[in-house]
Amino acid sequence: MFFILFSFYPLNAYSALCVENNILKCDNLGYTKSTCPYGGIACPFDISRWYCAEWTCQDGRYKNKAGINDDCLEVEYKDISCLDCVPAVCEIGSVYYADGTCGFAQNYDGSKIPVGIVFEADEEGKHGKIIALKDLTVNSTTKKFNPENPFGENSKAIKWGLYGLDIANITNYERGNIVTALKSYEPELFDGKSNTTAIIATQPTNQNCKNGTYEEGTDNYARYCFPPAAAASTEFYPHPDLKSDSVLGAGHWYLPAFGEFLNIIGYNMEAITSYFGTSGSTKTTITAINQALTTLKNQGADADTLANAYYATSSEQGPTMVWLVQSNGYRRYNSKNDSVYVRPITAF
Repeated sequence: MFFILFSFYPLNAYSALCVENNILKCDNLGYTKSTCPYGGIACPFDISRWYCAEWTCQDGRYKNKAGINDDCLEVEYKDISCLDCVPAVCEIGSVYYADGTCGFAQNYDGSKIPVGIVFEADEEGKHGKIIALKDLTVNSTTKKFNPENPFGENSKAIKWGLYGLDIANITNYERGNIVTALKSYEPELFDGKSNTTAIIATQPTNQNCKNGTYEEGTDNYARYCFPPAAAASTEFYPHPDLKSDSVLGAGHWYLPAFGEFLNIIGYNMEAITSYFGTSGSTKTTITAINQALTTLKNQGADADTLANAYYATSSEQGPTMVWLVQSNGYRRYNSKNDSVYVRPITAF
């Protein structure tokens, strides 16, 4: 048996009626007469009307509020304000606080004591090394460093000292072997702590030091009888409350070794071709350090970038010479009698 269906309207008439009956529903369903800058759904009956997507911070894998243990930077995501959060671990360029935590310089926490900037860190961010927030200073008349006023004296020019004396237990790296030693990561070039300890333990052999002809506080005393740069580093503590701290107190800071200071600048050791110059320098680390120091200073913290000057290391070239590093990445050796800048470091 066959059934025949009859239609009173042609097919195209049904289509037109369907569109006509639903075109107003675009508005009723929430479609608006506009396009969506970040995507959405067009009304099937009128593609000039759109239903725009409602984005959230979570859609971009951001947060809309900070967690208790998070350190966050504010970001804009599709015209909404979100927080880009990472766990509060220590990484290169982050601020290290006296309580052992780290954070972005942009989110400087004035309720804490900032003590340094991280320049080395393990993958978990639990251990590494930090550099002090400012260069140490001495009194230009007495040549003395005052640990109670480490940054406030009138001169950053500090002698290395012990001129003419070959420090025991420190290898003399000549220009002929320093490049090979750096490329093979010889431990002594990255162990300023041991170097500084050896320097401090050294007794002067100059007779004028022994008989008191060169008196403390004089230029000759600083030149021949005493290691001012190393001594200031070990006497340093970054805040009065931290003088006896087991990690950050006096005796725990030291003069970085040559390789350590190259790490502060940012170096590809394999790309170093000579003992002097800037070959191998990437400057990536010092850029992060100086950006953090500038941000801290702008927010009221007592901090300064590393100046374009020669900084002392604890690595010797010989009895009269030591290795120095300039903040622009230039490296060389120079006389122990010359004055240099001092920026101590410590491990955490």
